[in-house]
Amino acid sequence: MFAEQSENHLDELAHHYSRSDNIEKAVEYLGRAGQQGLERSAYTDAINLLTAAINLLQRLPDSPERVQRELLLQLAVGPALIAVKGWASPEVERAYTCARELCERLGDPPELFPALFGLWLVHLLRGELPKAYELAGRLLRLLRSTHDPELLLYARFALGNTSNWMGAFLSAREQLEMAITR
Repeated sequence: MFAEQSENHLDELAHHYSRSDNIEKAVEYLGRAGQQGLERSAYTDAINLLTAAINLLQRLPDSPERVQRELLLQLAVGPALIAVKGWASPEVERAYTCARELCERLGDPPELFPALFGLWLVHLLRGELPKAYELAGRLLRLLRSTHDPELLLYARFALGNTSNWMGAFLSAREQLEMAITR
């Protein structure tokens, strides 16, 4: 009856469905309410809602659809955790690591790029340069077959910046010049 107004009541719907036996609907509304929290910069609320959705989702039988839904939720909770905890926090690393593992279970879908990019930044900002370099190289290898110019720019940016931080200035310059000239 109020389908057009459901966006105004996502928190309430999430709350009620999460106390019911309808896990599918609970996950849907918790996820949507969490996304809405992100859009409104209510990051702590978004973290709580998205985490609740992830936890409920894990009670469902394992299937590619469940894994895909969890992957999208993990990628959604990452930016909220960054805003609240900072890039180098263990929580952010866990979210992006989980997203990467879920991608691997699904056969490396397109969501692998943001999962790896998030992990790259975590390790770069922690100063874990060998790990950051490895992830940046993986980003570049991942995109060589797709030829997506926008994502290739990000991969070269990652490799160039990591090389710069490692003191490999010529390699850094080469990668960064390729990134800006696409």
